[in-house]
Amino acid sequence: IQRFVSRLSEHLSATKPGTSSLLGLTEFMFAIKCDNVNLCKLDRYITRADLNRKLLGFLKAAAPPPGEAPQAEPAFVSKHVSPLAGVHQFLQRLMGAEADGKVVVAYPPPTAFKPTTPSVRYFMLNPSACFDEVASSAATTILAGGTLRPFSHIASELMPASSLAAASLADERDYDEPVTEGEGATFFSCDHVVARENVHTLAVSHGPDGSLLEFNYANRGLEKTIDALGRAVANLCNVVPAGLVVFLPSYSYEAEVIRRWKDTGAWELIGSKKRAFREPKESRDLEATLSNYSRAVHKDKGAVLFSVVGGKMSEGINFSDDMARCVMVVGLPFPDSKDAELKEKMAHLDREYKAAGGKGITGQS
Repeated sequence: IQRFVSRLSEHLSATKPGTSSLLGLTEFMFAIKCDNVNLCKLDRYITRADLNRKLLGFLKAAAPPPGEAPQAEPAFVSKHVSPLAGVHQFLQRLMGAEADGKVVVAYPPPTAFKPTTPSVRYFMLNPSACFDEVASSAATTILAGGTLRPFSHIASELMPASSLAAASLADERDYDEPVTEGEGATFFSCDHVVARENVHTLAVSHGPDGSLLEFNYANRGLEKTIDALGRAVANLCNVVPAGLVVFLPSYSYEAEVIRRWKDTGAWELIGSKKRAFREPKESRDLEATLSNYSRAVHKDKGAVLFSVVGGKMSEGINFSDDMARCVMVVGLPFPDSKDAELKEKMAHLDREYKAAGGKGITGQS
């Protein structure tokens, strides 16, 4: 284990900032000089020796007593998940089939807002490799969520080929026919809990001064675009009662936007109209932020919460009633068409489509 982690650390240390590589599983093992490591034996040893739990218990025992300050400010360490658990899960993924996934080694370029570090992660290409084990061990498996449509994409990647026809039919149906029975799968979808006449969706193309609000990658970092966005948010604060939630495309862009607003005074202007909150960096601070925001929305001027699409507050949180009388989504977080992972996923879907004789979805779907 020590040898594997050391070699992995050496490989990451040699990675240059601003670079990213997509490696096959065998290629990665050769790259870190661990091609002669028996991963099955290593996985079996970690499991049978229960090393994850033992290491977590050791860390708890070595922690300073309550009330005693540590000698140095430590990085965040979970009290519930063993540090070895992530390494163990990564090892298990490396034992999978070559076609099921790739390894991404990335070192994002540092920004003015935060330093970056190299990282390694497993990129899943074939999710059914993991899902089949779950589905085969249960009498019935239920997938529930608010973003499962189109069903044909889910069915193509996770379910038997026989369910594709029913999935496609379910995609075509309106919510008036919520249930679609298929071979081996049943698809159910229902309308939003809020009546349609109580929801107004509006696309805003220009700011208060008439400037274009275009948030593609080339334009969203322009100062004039960020300034126009600040004026738009300030104006919304004038007319939206209680809570206003603003979703931005990424954490880095959220930091860039608010830094600019602080320099120009727009952040202070927004704060004079509504109390402003930002999505916390640490998950442990999420509950406190939501609690403070919830109290502030019921006060005189209300509150505005800046969050990130795909972040901690974009899924699983119910912004009901006064918590979000208006939701503003800034741009659309589409992936970069030149992204290596996106290209690899599209190529994988094309290969699967061809192998299935034209059934399923392609990389362009």
